[in-house]
Amino acid sequence: MGVDSNKKVVDVHKFGFDEPVILKRLTAGDRCDIEDEIRASGKVKIDSKGKPIMSTFPTGLSKVLYIKYSLDKAPFPMNDKGIRDLPGELFDHLIEQTEELNNPLDQEQKTTRTGT
Repeated sequence: MGVDSNKKVVDVHKFGFDEPVILKRLTAGDRCDIEDEIRASGKVKIDSKGKPIMSTFPTGLSKVLYIKYSLDKAPFPMNDKGIRDLPGELFDHLIEQTEELNNPLDQEQKTTRTGT
């Protein structure tokens, strides 16, 4: 069985967890659900066509939801509170790992530019 390119195992033992986090690549539906949750929070401006103005998305909420929807398995509660209670360094690490998984073209461009 080959490696699933839609998932990523993240070692989090240095943050006090015995089990790894497994992230999954977001689907289009996941991305829509994130937008819907942000819109429902009432913390985003809507344009005249009813679309959210991306630049007004609350950054903290966006990051929490980005991690939440990317989690496939985790040794901590996979809800907003569980994610908000994580150590800041782990939160930042998960954001970075989630971005790498969900933006493979960006990673290819970085590798091409740096030659690594």
